[in-house]
Amino acid sequence: SDTTHWTVPKGVGDQMAFNLPFTFTAHDRVAVISYFHRWLDHNGVGSSGPFFCSPPVQFLEVREKPGTAGEEELVPSVASTVWLKPYDLGVSQRMEISLPTDHETGEYVALITLTRLSGNVAGWNRTLLPFLGVLRKQFLNWRATTDEERREMFAEATRFLNECAEKGARHA
Repeated sequence: SDTTHWTVPKGVGDQMAFNLPFTFTAHDRVAVISYFHRWLDHNGVGSSGPFFCSPPVQFLEVREKPGTAGEEELVPSVASTVWLKPYDLGVSQRMEISLPTDHETGEYVALITLTRLSGNVAGWNRTLLPFLGVLRKQFLNWRATTDEERREMFAEATRFLNECAEKGARHA
């Protein structure tokens, strides 16, 4: 939050993945999934916000835990297809927010994965920075949620993620 300017990471082809400088407790790691599910849902049908997105999906991914010899962890995630303004450029991307363990610190971090689905690369690069600014601001707003709201979102996300676990988590 002290950084006044942020540089967009370089993509590889049509994809980029990067950690935002936010960390989470084990409890908040789950609750923040519901928080972003709600936020993405509010930017869906009927929205006139800074972007438009499809209904978000929460899921669990099985990933190798960083710094271990094959040990796996379940990583809570939320994803949506996002159309970026100005819409006449035809830029859409799949955005996935996941909260894996950071191999250096052992904390839970915000990993953002963006995959360009439509529109040309120049258009994607042009619309990406404003979108990432909005996304970063939403992560900052998370810090203002009350303990009661976090408990409510934790319970909500736990229900969704338990359903995912029963169906079987997907492997990354």
